[in-house]
Amino acid sequence: MKRKSGLNKDNELYQCDFCLFTCQTTTQMECHMRLNHSFICSCCHRNFSNEKYLDIHLCEVHDSFFKVSSLVHPSYQCYVPDCHFLSLTNEERTNHMKLVHHWNNITVESMFNMIHSVVPLYSYNLNDK
Repeated sequence: MKRKSGLNKDNELYQCDFCLFTCQTTTQMECHMRLNHSFICSCCHRNFSNEKYLDIHLCEVHDSFFKVSSLVHPSYQCYVPDCHFLSLTNEERTNHMKLVHHWNNITVESMFNMIHSVVPLYSYNLNDK
């Protein structure tokens, strides 16, 4: 969420990172994000801010065929929503992100961790009664 000079009590407007929407409060922005930029994984219920991140997550985390097919076909998608680059390995994707999109190591690593994290649906301990 980017801040712009504007009209709220702090003279700031908030601009969505994914579209042109602007608003005066963080509450309005949270509502906008939930309604317009919420893509939920049907397997683990993890929430993503755009459809491409969800697609990558579904393939790389939940698709059992992905590891096999990625050995033969370029399957690792670039993280940038409008880029259609595919690579055979995560390392090739990382190099692409750095060279073409000028992402640094921290940004690439945090995106990888975000994509590959899952939300546990429940926790069950056999020792609990």
